[in-house]
Amino acid sequence: MLIRRAHHDDLPAITAIYNEVILNSDAIYREAAVSVTERIEWFEAKIQGGFPVLVAISDQEIVGYGVYGNFRFGEGY
Repeated sequence: MLIRRAHHDDLPAITAIYNEVILNSDAIYREAAVSVTERIEWFEAKIQGGFPVLVAISDQEIVGYGVYGNFRFGEGY
């Protein structure tokens, strides 16, 4: 497994992981999936805020991501 900083090209995969969790669990308190455009805004805000976004890659596929920052925002927080 490789862990590296995320790039803009990774955002479709990050969005797919995020949306899978929204739609199939209670881990993220949102009611609807998000678009890649929304994740681009999120990604750029994280980077501009000095917070890294990391991806985990296995067999050349993004299988997870991690990020930290200020307290979560959104519908359920």
